[in-house]
Amino acid sequence: SLVYALFSRGNRPGGFNGSLVGQPASVLAQLQDVGIKVAYDEEGLDNYEMGLKTTWLDGRAQTTIALYHDIWSDGQVRNTTFFMTPDGSVQQTTVVTNQGSVKMNGVELEANFAVTQNLTVDTTLGYSDATFKVFPYVPKGPQIQGSADVTGNRLDQAPKWMWSISPQYSAPLMGEYDWFVRLDYRHRGRFFTDATNIAWVPTNDLFNARLGITNGTLRLEGYVENLANDKSLLGGLHGNDAFGFSERLNNRTNEIRSVLPNPRLFGIRATYDF
Repeated sequence: SLVYALFSRGNRPGGFNGSLVGQPASVLAQLQDVGIKVAYDEEGLDNYEMGLKTTWLDGRAQTTIALYHDIWSDGQVRNTTFFMTPDGSVQQTTVVTNQGSVKMNGVELEANFAVTQNLTVDTTLGYSDATFKVFPYVPKGPQIQGSADVTGNRLDQAPKWMWSISPQYSAPLMGEYDWFVRLDYRHRGRFFTDATNIAWVPTNDLFNARLGITNGTLRLEGYVENLANDKSLLGGLHGNDAFGFSERLNNRTNEIRSVLPNPRLFGIRATYDF
């Protein structure tokens, strides 16, 4: 067994939004009102972690567990935004903004078990609790929920639970070749599309299967992805568009961009290692 603990600190230097340099004062004032500046601050991350790595049952099982506590401050996030020029037209630009402060606590577990000489099972489990400590979500917060304060809300795009289990059975076939069959099951919990936590993407359960032969160098396999033909959305995030910006006074400013599911897919694959 191995027990460990660590502390690490990282940063990413601040910088400038080059696309805003030289813009007229009226444009800079618009963007300043929604928290976008020419210069953005340094990003920092303090990471506290402890864990345990253990081998069991005469080497047939290995487990790794890690617990962490992170403080992410002034996170640099790229956003696409729109602004109105002095002549009344709407233009688009991509800028970097700082994302306040986020507290992240979690645990990660990985286990590999040789049930028999032919059957192995690999599993993972992850839990993450990431919440905003300080983050003025403007301009979208007031437009969506009537307030820019999202303190205590969960970090968007971050599911609480994720796990997987992958059993594989293999046995001799002929000569130097073995045959194998493998099933992969992955679960991803729901996550929020933006910092207001009003809209979310539901959970996703994905099954993949493989059947093939290998001699360690050559591998031939047939596979099925999304075996159960799960049709839940894979992703979603809050977005902006020029029409919504120009119609802000009519409150037509909300947009969710969704990632559609992948249909069931059949295929064959050959790989050769040299």
